[in-house]
Amino acid sequence: MVNSNYFINAYKYVKTEESSQLENFSTETFVFILKYLIKEFPEYAKKILSLFGFNNISNDDINNIHIETQKSFYIPENFVDINKIPIKQKEARPDIAIWLNSNEIILIEVKVDAGLNWYTLQNKSQIDQIEFYSNIKNCKDVYVLSKHTIDINYPNNKLIRWFNIYEILKTINSFIIKEYLYFLERNNMGERLKIDNNVLNILDKIKALDNLLKNSWEAANIKGYKLNSYSFINELGFGYFILKNNEKSSAAKEFPYFIGINLIAENKEKYANKIVFWVSADSIDIKKKDSFDYFECGYISKNNIELSELIKLDSVDEQEKALRDWLIKEVMPLLE
Repeated sequence: MVNSNYFINAYKYVKTEESSQLENFSTETFVFILKYLIKEFPEYAKKILSLFGFNNISNDDINNIHIETQKSFYIPENFVDINKIPIKQKEARPDIAIWLNSNEIILIEVKVDAGLNWYTLQNKSQIDQIEFYSNIKNCKDVYVLSKHTIDINYPNNKLIRWFNIYEILKTINSFIIKEYLYFLERNNMGERLKIDNNVLNILDKIKALDNLLKNSWEAANIKGYKLNSYSFINELGFGYFILKNNEKSSAAKEFPYFIGINLIAENKEKYANKIVFWVSADSIDIKKKDSFDYFECGYISKNNIELSELIKLDSVDEQEKALRDWLIKEVMPLLE
């Protein structure tokens, strides 16, 4: 097995742009976990390797598997660069290369939220990463490991989802694996959840919460700010982004402030079942940092409102008044 080091490889990505940081880290961490499984839980390693075409691998063979990240290959193809100048050889650096026999290399392109990259050729208009990597010498197959479904038009290429990895690992009793599963869960790359008969009741409750947030915000009349037109659910929580009055509402754009139910994994016990006010790391007022707890993705105000306290109230009017009062007392000063 190639003697590459996870910590060294992960560190080299520290200063990369934010958009690719999660994919880079996910790539190196996945390879680290796979190597750990080969050493400590080989039967589980075989299950993961089988997703990528390594079927019926023996115990002897698994210890001779080579795994590298960002390995350089050169494709003898006439590409065209940005200045339309032909290049005789084009460098290709797939996220992961795995091989037992160097004549049959499996390549993996890792994706989290991004789609495939595209390349311009002299003899073709454009090709995507899958076809591009397929031209690498001794490439047996190219797989995509992704959070989302990606349109792949080539029958020999495979799409593996992150939840496939999660489902294989979830029964392993190991501190390292449990920490890795937590990382996958935190980034919405974990286990799929089946809906049940309670889903319609849940939708009604979400609608009630949505109205509670909107009506209380309007009653608080916080000058200079408004709620985004679209409520949403993601890893941050359920609720609304807060906009300045001159900003346009958007379903896609993320704004620096959020109000709603916290779903952030860190300190989950501390902030579970509360309506919270969140500020992005880039937008926090240094003078007001003492009013917040720091999180990897931003800051959550220390003084939040318990859902249990709202639920105890007898009427919707009382609930809206309590939430309005909290907005005026706790959130308004942090926005001023």
